[in-house]
Amino acid sequence: MKKLNVFLVFILLVSLATVLLIAQNYNPTVINFFTFKFNTTVGLFGIIMLFAGVVIMWLISLIVHYREISELKRKLSDCESKISKITKENNTTEQTRTNITEN
Repeated sequence: MKKLNVFLVFILLVSLATVLLIAQNYNPTVINFFTFKFNTTVGLFGIIMLFAGVVIMWLISLIVHYREISELKRKLSDCESKISKITKENNTTEQTRTNITEN
């Protein structure tokens, strides 16, 4: 519960800082990107770039986690195949032992 409260306070502070940034940087500006022209305020443009960066980093982390999960699944299947091989060998050994004791 304490982590949730800290997280909520952090979100509240970030939201307040965002509102203050937009309110204090209300100067209109023109952003030129190749042939596109965007009319916006400096504060709003900064916030948009911040969120774009967050989304890009989130997508990159998804790719990294997907690779890690794939590697772990491969290792798991290798371990399962080793277990089944050892189990078969154990069963064969038990059958041989049983046959030897019967004779």
